Amino acid sequence: MKKSRAGRKGVRFLILLVMVLCVTSVAGVWMLRQKNITVSFQPEAYELSNEQLNNPYCGWYHTYDYVLGGENPFDSKSVQEAVKTDNNTRLCRVEVDLGAYATGKLPPEALEQVNEILAAWSATDKQMLLGFYYSVVPATMETIYLHIEQLAPVVNEYSNNIYALQCFGTKSTDAMLGSDFFKGDHLLEVIQYQASMTKSDMFLAVESIQQYEALTGFLNLPSEDVAFTETLAARLGICRDGIMREISQAEKQALGQLGAYVPMGGVPDAENYTEQEQISSVLEELQGQRVSYLCGDDSPGVTLWKNETYRGEDAFSGVTVYDYLTTHLGYRYALEKAEVSFDNWTDEKAVMSLTVRNIGFSNAYRLFDTSILLKNTETEEVFTIPLEVDNRKWLPGEEVSVGLDLDIKSYGKGKYYVYLMMLDTKAGDVIRMGNTLPLTNNGYPIGVLEIQ
Repeated sequence: MKKSRAGRKGVRFLILLVMVLCVTSVAGVWMLRQKNITVSFQPEAYELSNEQLNNPYCGWYHTYDYVLGGENPFDSKSVQEAVKTDNNTRLCRVEVDLGAYATGKLPPEALEQVNEILAAWSATDKQMLLGFYYSVVPATMETIYLHIEQLAPVVNEYSNNIYALQCFGTKSTDAMLGSDFFKGDHLLEVIQYQASMTKSDMFLAVESIQQYEALTGFLNLPSEDVAFTETLAARLGICRDGIMREISQAEKQALGQLGAYVPMGGVPDAENYTEQEQISSVLEELQGQRVSYLCGDDSPGVTLWKNETYRGEDAFSGVTVYDYLTTHLGYRYALEKAEVSFDNWTDEKAVMSLTVRNIGFSNAYRLFDTSILLKNTETEEVFTIPLEVDNRKWLPGEEVSVGLDLDIKSYGKGKYYVYLMMLDTKAGDVIRMGNTLPLTNNGYPIGVLEIQ
């Protein structure tokens, strides 16, 4: 009887042991299958392109001058006609002469004309470099302040289409150069008042680094924590007539430092640069000052650049100097490398690393929405992974590494096309890359990811 009980206990123990082993085996198999994931990534070839990208906020611009109260009323069709020929730039300089009303208030018809001008240009694909000036000396300082107050609501309404607002008093007309209203402390007060009346997401432009320092109080240029804060110091860029004129080494250095935070540009005067060596120095100067836009109106310098050849050891060798400038003014991002790493025993997620280089002369000063898209080749389901990056800090010539986690277990096994997308939500543009990769609806194809 005792042996029988012992036997039954032994059988129960064996059954229990078998059950434990079975459960353990099933769990082990399940865990093994969970871990048994392999990931591979085949990148595209990231070759440099020398094509014109037509990205917003940089490049050449042409100037369009309007006179309020003139004999010829504004016609919006004139803008449409201008865009037919000026069809490969993303900026325009719009200048409005207030001289007819230098003695008093702007009448409703003048404000309506300004509204029509800004509305017509806002309907194009161009961002405005907007300025107001006087061809006749204003009667009083109060007249200038009154005009700023009157114009502010109209200007603010079109702020999404105004890249930079030229500060009052910084355009060099005979009337303004001869007036004390636009000198010294008077000029600084006018600019400060204009800044206070306009939306803080618009850049402003002054004529010199000295004006910048006088307005901001920075004897040394601001640190990075001031940049992109919409304060006056973070809004003031510099737009200079005669951008290639001789200035001190200290000024050049200051312009280059300031160009890391705000846009720099102006009117070139390079008619004396006829030798290839001198042209090389022009390119170095513009790059050193981080110039993002230049006037492309007919001038000896522009004509020269259109007829001279750039000679270098890169993808741009053989193009005209003008075309080289077209492709380098402002920012130009090129993807150099992409790779994916994953260890199926230690990693919960894969890590994608991108290497991007800004080969333009300057930063971009607008924040773009950047993301990676994965498209399943079989189901066509698309996963979007935002990148937490600030492209405004991608300095010219520097290599930037960007990393992101890929939650591959949530995507499921299969083959995925991988795309890089950069969007400027303000102008409504896809930012084009300086590679030979084709642009698709999902962005630029940068490789194929396989999860097995």
